[in-house]
Parts: sequence; C-alpha cells; structure tokens
Amino acid sequence: MQNSTNPEIENSTAPHIASQIFDRAIATLTHDDNQLIECDLICQIPLDVYQIIEKQGLFNFKPEFCSQSVTFTTDSNITLKVTLHPDRFPDLKEHTTTPETTRQYLQELSHNQPDDPLLNFDNWFILSAQQGNLSYTTLWDTLNPSKLAAGEIPKAELTESLSKFFVNIAETEFNKAFGQLGQDILADLSNLFLLDNQEVSNHPVTNIMVAFFTNDDWTFTKIQGKPILQMGYQGENGQFICYARANENPQQFAFYAIFPMLTPEDRKLAIAEFITRANYGMVIGNFEFNFDSGEILYKTSIDVEGDRLTAALIKRLVYTNIAIADRYLPSIQAVIDGTSPTEAIQTIEQQNLTS
Repeated sequence: MQNSTNPEIENSTAPHIASQIFDRAIATLTHDDNQLIECDLICQIPLDVYQIIEKQGLFNFKPEFCSQSVTFTTDSNITLKVTLHPDRFPDLKEHTTTPETTRQYLQELSHNQPDDPLLNFDNWFILSAQQGNLSYTTLWDTLNPSKLAAGEIPKAELTESLSKFFVNIAETEFNKAFGQLGQDILADLSNLFLLDNQEVSNHPVTNIMVAFFTNDDWTFTKIQGKPILQMGYQGENGQFICYARANENPQQFAFYAIFPMLTPEDRKLAIAEFITRANYGMVIGNFEFNFDSGEILYKTSIDVEGDRLTAALIKRLVYTNIAIADRYLPSIQAVIDGTSPTEAIQTIEQQNLTS
C-alpha cells in the first residue's frame, strides 16, 4: 500500500509509536448487562506513523485482510479505528466507566507502563483507515472479534460474513491468490480465536453464492436443508420465480428462471419445437421444458471444479439468464396462444437484430 517511510519514524521504538496512537485516541465502549463487550479506539495519525504500522504489521495489519489497496498521502491525517481483543477486557477493570476514563487510563499506561499488555499491538485489530475519499475496511470490521472470541457467532453467520468479505476482495489485486488467501485467512482466524473453520472451508460455492445475492440486494429465501436460494424477479414482460443452486462436489453453480405459465396439453408439441429452435445457437444457457408438467425454464450454469467461483461469474450468469427469459417471454406466450413456433422464432430473432 505505502512504499516509503520516514527513516526517523521507521527506527522508532514500539513505545514511541504506542504513545502517538494512544495519546491521540478517542475511546468508544459497548456494554451488555454492565459487561464490556467491545472497546474501540479512533485516532488521527500522520502518514509517517501509519506507514510504520503498515510496514511492521502492527494492530494485526495484513494487506490480505483489507477490502482494497489504497495509497495515502501527506495531505492530511489518517483516521484509524482499532478494536481490543476481548481477552484483554479484564485488564481494563474499573477503567471502563466512561470512554474518557478509558482514554485517560490508556494514555497514562503509554507514558508510565509502556510494556502493559493493553498496549501490546498484537491485542488490537485495525477495523478501518480513512483519509478523505480514500479508505478501506478490514476483515475485523466484518467479523466482530468479541463474538468470535466468545464463540457466539453461529456457523451460518460466520460463513456468510467470510463469504461477503471474500466477494469484496475478489476483484482486487489479491484476486490471483484468492484460493490460498482464503485458507490463510481461515488459519489466522483459527489461531487467534480457536475457530472451527470446517463449515466455512467445506462450502466455498455455497458461500460465494449466498454472499453475491446478499451484496447484490436480492431478497431470497433459503430452501431448508439444501444449497438452494429462491427469489423473485420482475422483468419488463413478466414476473419470474428464480432459483440459485450450488453443488460442492463437483463444484457447480446454476441459476434458473421459471416462466410464469404452464403449457397446456394441446400446445406442448408446439412449445417443444419453439424451445428446440430457440436453443440452437444459444451461447450462454438454454431453455428446458418439462413435457409432463408443461413447465418452462431458462438455465445458466458453470462448472468450476479445479478452479473457483467468483461474484463476477455469478453476476454474468444471473443477469444473462433473466434478460433472455424476459425477452423470450412474449414469444413463448404467443406460441401457447396459438402462434406457430416458426413465426414466433422469426419475430424474436428480428427483435434481437434490431435491439
């Protein structure tokens, strides 16, 4: 992120850096039933101090834990937000009555007891850094360290949070190392908070799928006991029920748009002909027709065995799917209403040429 540091700052001792941090900090405390559950510090620091934090990995800083890579400047101070590891909460004892008493206590320690564990950078985690319009958040901002340490995050919530973070960084410079990155992050989490990461690492396709639809603001329902999401989509020509499905072995993702009408018995052969003609030349996805029930759907899918699924791939499959389904809906309805398959195909193909 930053390429150079001031030599004087670079040679500074940890207590010197600590005093610059804790002397400038504003504390925020969160209590539950009079018990401290979170202690954050917000401070304004110059670029030189930030650079040494970054270079030495203080406050558990790791580039791969950041949502994006930024290069701060000397134009103004950087706002740094950090949070305390819950194991150190007892050390604060009676000094958490108010944020001000906490700030004063930490400031006093930085001057008189610089070796106190509360000032150990390993016990603090960077949540975010901001300078004007430049900013990033970290994994610790997505996963609450207090809940992690207490084991209070349900597996489903942990999975979704990690997936959301993975999606956020999937398009960054760390993209090429994403597979190993995920394993490294899980290992670091396990070391710091003794997590059982089996649930997360065993379902990469499902995790990315859920994270994509969450981040893309889809309203969906999880099918109980299955890696399937159900959602609705309102197109220009009609409304569709859609399903997203993940397979882990082999690793596959599929998206289905179900057409809002069933084919009557006397038009099934005509619809079958229309779908056969429509599928010819399709590059991404295909129509499917259940001859028994009369159900029509459009499917897009991908096999990522030996590779990895990304939000960009899911987005392409989903939005290609619903665009084609919505475009073909009037022609399918026309065939059901009596138009010949040949005429309906000619109409939609002519529209495709002029659109």
